[in-house]
Amino acid sequence: MLSVNALYVYPIKSCRGIEVSAAWLGEQGLAGDRRWMVVDENGRMLTARKVPELLKVQPVPDETGIWLTAPGCPDRPVLLPREGAMMTVEVWQDRLSQARVSEPGSQWFSEYLGQPVRLVWLPPVSERMVDPEWAPAGHFTGFADGFPILVAHQASLQDLSRRVGMTLSMRRFRPNLVVAGGDPWDEDRWTAIESPGAALRLSKPCSRCIMITVDPDTFERQPEVLRGLAQFRRQPLGVIFGKNAVVTRPGLLAVGESLDISED
Repeated sequence: MLSVNALYVYPIKSCRGIEVSAAWLGEQGLAGDRRWMVVDENGRMLTARKVPELLKVQPVPDETGIWLTAPGCPDRPVLLPREGAMMTVEVWQDRLSQARVSEPGSQWFSEYLGQPVRLVWLPPVSERMVDPEWAPAGHFTGFADGFPILVAHQASLQDLSRRVGMTLSMRRFRPNLVVAGGDPWDEDRWTAIESPGAALRLSKPCSRCIMITVDPDTFERQPEVLRGLAQFRRQPLGVIFGKNAVVTRPGLLAVGESLDISED
């Protein structure tokens, strides 16, 4: 039987995530997932691919906004900038004009990173369309790379750990939904996932980059992880681990729930 093994929310793009026992799955992903992003002064996204210090920032959401914590920096509460200045920002090739700037958050990140940056928040009314090549029209996401949900398989992680000779944490792969049960790499055939309260349509395999080489606890670079994955998971789209998904039925997801899987 397949079940929900873990759920993760990433309040700020490229910063540390939070493991939760349950979360509301809306049309743009898990509630609170990647609604914030750090950008340069021109509005271009900054990610841990080029700014690895972002991975050390732990955002903690509450009812009014988020708390920011990082090694060597004072904690900072940041309110949702509902009336903040608007800024056009870029996420890959997409331009979003409704992002709102948090001045306190921008100051904190600028001091932490040692360069002028902006922390922006994407209001729920904003809609960024998912690539129509991989999903029907009408599906949207926030500041995630391209899709509202990333699904990963615990059995595949265990197989990869065996192959590279180290115990890997799923957190380095930054999924939202981790599925338990079944055989490694079964997810290649999955086309849909249904829980008692929600449903997903799986679409584009997730190609991985150097971010998976960073240990999420020590922040040590371990290039052998990506090299080892590439030895047997290189596909036309890249080196694959996990599968992107869109939401077909919003609802509550909870750890331990059983899942029905549709396959090719």
